[in-house]
Amino acid sequence: MDNDWIKQAACRGLDPNFFVPERYEHAAIRDAKKICATCPVQNQCKEEGLRLHRFTDLDGIWGGLTKVERLRILRKENLPRRRHSPMRDIRFQPENLKPCGTTAAYARHLRHNEPPCEECRKAHTLWQWDYRRRHPRNRQRVA
Repeated sequence: MDNDWIKQAACRGLDPNFFVPERYEHAAIRDAKKICATCPVQNQCKEEGLRLHRFTDLDGIWGGLTKVERLRILRKENLPRRRHSPMRDIRFQPENLKPCGTTAAYARHLRHNEPPCEECRKAHTLWQWDYRRRHPRNRQRVA
């Protein structure tokens, strides 16, 4: 991502906290927006703020838009907002997967709605046996 536009921003050199006012500090929000209105790279800043807000809970004023204004724009565009990580599109390659005969492979079979293979069932049975041996239940009955 090319961020050379930041060097031309009107807010360059100012205190960054100036652009993160509290929600109901209307005077501070108005002052920050005045600086944004004079900025030659306001559109690039606005686009960057919208792009970042899709992945994180981004506070502050970006390109003259507050957090609430950015959320309204994203809702109108019906684009994904927070909680959608850029990592979600990455698929794990087969070399990262545990081989059959492990409890992880047993769980993978179940996740993919496949019947577990014989090796995975044996591994899971051994794990269950070991777990129950190490964590005995209190089997006393109350009469």
